[in-house]
Amino acid sequence: MKFIHFVLLALFTLALTACNLTLAEDLTPPPGYASPTPEPTLGPSYPPAPPDPRRGAAIYTEKCAPCHGATGMGDGPQGLQLPVPVTAFGLPEVARLAVPADWYAVVTRGRMEKLMPPFASLTDQQRWDVVAYALTLSLPPEDVEAGRLLFEANCPACPESLFREQARMASLSQAAMMEWLKQGGDGLPALGNQLSESELWMMTAYLRTLSFAAPPSAQAAAPAATSGLPAETPAVSTPEAETGLVPAGMVSGTVVNGSGGDLPPALIITLHGFDQDASGRLSEVVNIETTVAEDGTFAFSNVPMALNRVFIAVVEYGGVEYTSALAYARDDQSSITLPITLYETTTDTSALSVDRWHIFLNFETPGLVQVIELWVISNPENRVVTSAAAGEPVLSFNLPEAASNLQLEDGQLGDGRYVRTANGFGDLAPIKPGMGAFQIAFAYDLPYTRSIELSRFTSLPVVSAMVMAPEGMKVEGDLLQRGETRQFQDTSVTIYSTQPLPAGAMLTFTVSGKPRTGAAANPAGQQTLLLILALLGLLLIFAGLYLFWRERSRPVLETQPAPLDADSLMDAIIALDDLYKAGKLGEESYQTRRAELKSLLKDRLLDK
Repeated sequence: MKFIHFVLLALFTLALTACNLTLAEDLTPPPGYASPTPEPTLGPSYPPAPPDPRRGAAIYTEKCAPCHGATGMGDGPQGLQLPVPVTAFGLPEVARLAVPADWYAVVTRGRMEKLMPPFASLTDQQRWDVVAYALTLSLPPEDVEAGRLLFEANCPACPESLFREQARMASLSQAAMMEWLKQGGDGLPALGNQLSESELWMMTAYLRTLSFAAPPSAQAAAPAATSGLPAETPAVSTPEAETGLVPAGMVSGTVVNGSGGDLPPALIITLHGFDQDASGRLSEVVNIETTVAEDGTFAFSNVPMALNRVFIAVVEYGGVEYTSALAYARDDQSSITLPITLYETTTDTSALSVDRWHIFLNFETPGLVQVIELWVISNPENRVVTSAAAGEPVLSFNLPEAASNLQLEDGQLGDGRYVRTANGFGDLAPIKPGMGAFQIAFAYDLPYTRSIELSRFTSLPVVSAMVMAPEGMKVEGDLLQRGETRQFQDTSVTIYSTQPLPAGAMLTFTVSGKPRTGAAANPAGQQTLLLILALLGLLLIFAGLYLFWRERSRPVLETQPAPLDADSLMDAIIALDDLYKAGKLGEESYQTRRAELKSLLKDRLLDK
């Protein structure tokens, strides 16, 4: 099994055991453990009835928008907290390649490498409905209407029934329809030489809607029947508040300085509101600014409160953006309260600490070890830690001299957040108050033959450090204590942990040998990193502290290792020689261990 597949399986199992538990509870699954929530049944590859995006919109708002965002751009409030980017299927470039049946399978089975769970609570038809709605997020109403006119003008004899066949349409992406229109066939003329590419895309947008339960004409007529809200127009300036078609109410709140100081005068606060427009697309319809009063209160009056409209307030102070919690407009509400807490800033990092420092060693690529580090940092103070000067990092991270192919979780050097330093890189992002409120993940490659010594420096005190390596690798360090080796099918990983480390500590350890997992080609760099980071996030959230404290409280037991094969013994002897030549083993220990390995190797060769 490839190493990455092992990571997927191992950490997914850890996640399942922790979904309904706290970190204080035992997260190890008992023998015969099975998830209490069965995987949803995957039905036929096409919907039993035409999917209805109007029904899917409500499901999307509840279950998908928190991560994927109101418009499907991957910017939902919960999605922004994940250690892996959320798919932005609202982008036409992404959605045009999508096969509806594939999206249905993802909604049904989940996509744990992207931290997306299966939706067992939805019926088969509901899953198709929400897929249909997700598809509309990349289909602007004006493109759908233009596509209808183009289709009627250029293909008057074309049978629309072709595009209402659910089995056919569920298997076709917009890109596939585009080629069909270009080349013709099966009742369609070749339109590639008659229409431009943009016109053909608009036509595919219209054709996609033909397979939905609500015809395009009904969608186009919805503005007058629902909100009457012109597209891209702030809600307070539209007729809806004046006509009474949508109830108006008040959004208010208080801005509090969590550091105890006074609020600045004339602080500007912005109210954003999002809801579903006539075509079923979620979009921003409210964008209002006002000034916070001296006592910290603010109020937006006569705000249109369409049912299920979601509101959020945003204020910027000291170069840091602060947001309220999300609030939904309900049919029995005439007011919404959105409190916000902001903080003073400081450049003093002395109060910061590292809750968890995870180092993952990946040996998939021959001749290289990919080192993946995840840092989770707490700020117990009541101030935000920011840069001392423009362009100066809040925190810096050193890298080994031979490190190459640096990959960052959500950016790259020079993109505005990360800067290069003399010994590695720095992070400009502010660190807000809170336990575990800040995290950073990155990866880099190092050359690897038979062994390597890593020295990792921390400028902050560390509560828990953990090194994880595939079985077959030997990890040794004065500060590391070997924990358990977890077996998942034919692959296992060994966890090494430390006692708390003081600020300025150097975690030095030697890695030797080779993993027992089969060699496999490493996927494209960024995708590999993101997959592992996503699952490291699961380990972090659900099991990190548990493993550390359990290993600290458990007596160290000597376990009988599995018999080594001849190749592994040869590798061990070579690694031992390297350590001895580097002066890291004494003469007596070296000779004793080498004699043991040679004896075992002789026995293995005689067995053959």
